Amino acid sequence: MSGEYVPLVRPTWDAVVRELDDLRAFGLDAVLFGGWAKELLAGWRYGPHEDIDLLVVCPEIDRIDAFVRASGRAPFAAKRHAHKRAYRSEGVLVEALHVVPAADGWTTRFFARHVHRWQTPLARDVALGERRIAVVTADNVRAYEREHHLVEAAFYAEHPQFEAEIRARYGDTRMPYDKFFDGPGGGEA
Repeated sequence: MSGEYVPLVRPTWDAVVRELDDLRAFGLDAVLFGGWAKELLAGWRYGPHEDIDLLVVCPEIDRIDAFVRASGRAPFAAKRHAHKRAYRSEGVLVEALHVVPAADGWTTRFFARHVHRWQTPLARDVALGERRIAVVTADNVRAYEREHHLVEAAFYAEHPQFEAEIRARYGDTRMPYDKFFDGPGGGEA
């Protein structure tokens, strides 16, 4: 790797569907998350998407690593953490959040410090043209966003060197996750 910056390609709905299909063909249970899920659930239109966020349900995160290797996708090291993997797929940044299945539900352990418990059901099928795709439920988005300050605290505990830089760059360290489902028009479609 040359270290040269390669700009990311903005994802499209075709790229979203291709990622879900490819993960499923590899035997991984993938669920649409993030801005794309918000768009499908309640018509959120923040602007062009920068990446594709997915929940990938599997016992071990090594299965996601195996998918990335076997499919020839390029790992994105800056976003590799114990709870997620990121990679480029045809130039599109994909962030795969690891969700561990258990008899009593699903969990994600953020930075080995905060355990998030996903609600049942985790996802529901949503129509996308003539297809149906698995999309995280609005209740799970709300619960995740309510707890995001705990994820951020775990991040800064793991990487204290970034807190001052992010505060200087953006004015604070809090991401505005609480603006979507609690406002007018929010909720599950």
